[in-house]
Amino acid sequence: MFVMEFVAAHPYFTIVAVAAIAYFIGSIRVTNQYERSVVFRLGKFNRTAGPGLYLV
Repeated sequence: MFVMEFVAAHPYFTIVAVAAIAYFIGSIRVTNQYERSVVFRLGKFNRTAGPGLYLV
């Protein structure tokens, strides 16, 4: 019940929190075992990422 009261009292905070979580989940990438990925920062080469999870 506390969660519903908080959401009703702070709708903008809830929208920002949901957007931040969605942005974070969207930045996770998965590379297969036989692949390597190139990671760019601001359009320039930053590093290569090996197999597994990494954040972009």
